[in-house]
Amino acid sequence: MLSRMDVVLPNEGNEKLNYNTGVLLYGYMMEQVGEYAQELHEQGIKPYSQYLFFDKAQNSYVWRINTMTESAYERLLLPLKDALKKDIFIKNKEMNIAYEKMVDYKQISNDELLKKYYLSDTTAKYITLKFVTPCSFHSFGEHVFVPDIRLIMKSFMSKADAFTEVSFQDEETLQSLVQNIRLSEYSIKSTVYYLSRVKIKSFVGTVTFVVNGPDMLKRLAGMLFGYGEYSGVGVKSTQGMGGIQIL
Repeated sequence: MLSRMDVVLPNEGNEKLNYNTGVLLYGYMMEQVGEYAQELHEQGIKPYSQYLFFDKAQNSYVWRINTMTESAYERLLLPLKDALKKDIFIKNKEMNIAYEKMVDYKQISNDELLKKYYLSDTTAKYITLKFVTPCSFHSFGEHVFVPDIRLIMKSFMSKADAFTEVSFQDEETLQSLVQNIRLSEYSIKSTVYYLSRVKIKSFVGTVTFVVNGPDMLKRLAGMLFGYGEYSGVGVKSTQGMGGIQIL
């Protein structure tokens, strides 16, 4: 079950916010979920993502929280909604963050997501992603901060494999995706994401991919990109990194 909630934070009174505030919001969120925080800490791939981005249409920052399982919805998102009956207070920074409203999105099942892409009359040849918060990948002991299609698809597949009934951990499928998805155009810049005292080299911006190959491969690619809007991509997607939107 895929769930999403946006918390809209008005500009007025929140002038110090930026995407790095996602780390602080992660800490605040863990304080609201009791023993579940320790369970999440012990998990490998986490069943949620969260990040903070500026939405020009609303002229406000938006804190977006996604969950990928029914358990995460009930034990993380619902307690957070209850805590948000008052402003967000970040204890270690003595920082109060005012919010304007909460916006709930319609929950969709994994089956509904699959049907959306596999039963659609058309398939997308071009997919444009906006990396709204810094994205980075961990490969061979180093951080890779470019939109490498293999690392992107591998991240999508591992996250989807963890929380859906369909197995995606298939090297042959990954190789087919890598061979048939090409970078078409991009507008990105390098940046760093501050995680406590650690600086993670990363990038933000917009990337367009062209998807070739058989019809079913295009549908799989579209579904994985769609799942990535919930799961995030790359490292530290629970702490504010790797937030993406399909344009």
